[in-house]
Amino acid sequence: GMLSYIDIDGYPHTVNLTELPWSHVETTNLSVVSGSISAQVHGGQVGCRMLVDDVVRDEQTATRQDADVTCRVKSA
Repeated sequence: GMLSYIDIDGYPHTVNLTELPWSHVETTNLSVVSGSISAQVHGGQVGCRMLVDDVVRDEQTATRQDADVTCRVKSA
C-alpha cells in the first residue's frame, strides 16, 4: 500500500507501506497545528487514527478491495 501525510511544518511525505501497523509521531510547541494522512492498500482493510495529546481526534476505517482512508485534524 501507500501512505501520504502532511507534517506539522506543512511538507508532504509519501511512504510505501511494506509492514503494518505503521505509526509516526510529531511533537511541537506551536499552539495550532493542522495535519492529514491518507492510506491506500491493495488488500481489503485499512484504517487511520490521529491523536492530539493522546486524544483521538479523527479515526477512519474501510473494508473493501483496494481500501482507502483519510484522517484530518484541521486545528489542534
